[in-house]
Amino acid sequence: DLDGDGWTTCDGDCDDDDLDLNLDDLDGDGWDTCDGDCDDDDPDLNLDDLDGDGWDTCDEDCDDDDPDTYPGAPDPCDGVDNDCDGDLDDDAVDGMVAVNVNSYAGGVYEIDIASGATSHIVDLDPSWTGSVNSMATDGDGGSFVHDGSNSRLGEIDICTGTMVALPGHGVGNCCGISWGPDGRLYGLDTTYDQLVEFDPVSGAGTPIGPLNITVDNCGMTYDCANDTLIGADGTGDRIFSIDHVTGEAYDVVDVDVPFGGVGIGFHPGRESVLAVTSDDLYEIDLATGTASLVGPLAVTTVNNIELAPTCD
Repeated sequence: DLDGDGWTTCDGDCDDDDLDLNLDDLDGDGWDTCDGDCDDDDPDLNLDDLDGDGWDTCDEDCDDDDPDTYPGAPDPCDGVDNDCDGDLDDDAVDGMVAVNVNSYAGGVYEIDIASGATSHIVDLDPSWTGSVNSMATDGDGGSFVHDGSNSRLGEIDICTGTMVALPGHGVGNCCGISWGPDGRLYGLDTTYDQLVEFDPVSGAGTPIGPLNITVDNCGMTYDCANDTLIGADGTGDRIFSIDHVTGEAYDVVDVDVPFGGVGIGFHPGRESVLAVTSDDLYEIDLATGTASLVGPLAVTTVNNIELAPTCD
């Protein structure tokens, strides 16, 4: 026993010159250092592959009970660090920027979520007549705006500013639209305080059900990590979750955001909601409801914000 670890080569010591390599199983996890146990003082670090994904905790599998979680795994918007890099939902935010479609300023703008600084992307189609009070993007470039002046949707190319108006939607005044569960396009109707669904081809709106709260100036976004629609009521300075099946609002929370214009956009990697108030950018922690001022917006009358793919 050349290294004095209590094991000889006849016992199976894999390296009799290194006392740290032997057949002891100090942490009782069924693996010793000759097996390749990377930390024989920690039973949670070993060569088991409990979920059968080809990775063990010694390979830095951060959740060995979930076969969809391992280093280099796809990391979609689900609130889980699937690729074990310490960041949430990388695939949902990589290549994405916060944008605002501003019919008052006549352009599409990128918003720096760290400071609120805005930069011009492109002018809006000059043939468009109407006022944009909300926008929705599905992350693949499919984007729509709501025209509050004419009660209709418009399809927009964020990178070129081209806009195509759809026919009137036939429901009440809407001030928040968002893609949501099941890949459907939803809207908040403040005339009848209800949730509606829009047909993105025809532009027609169909009532889903009453919110059971009163909203006025509003916004809406989609928490893709929890598959939940989130609404904002500017009159009451509050946010709430929405049942996309019944339309009912729940988990209503007052927030310290002085909404003027109302626009909200979910940020998957931060598990938070970005909120614009016409002149300022805020960030709302969904876990606590705490709102923090990020900074002033360089463009006025900002009433929508969403993540969209970066323009080439």
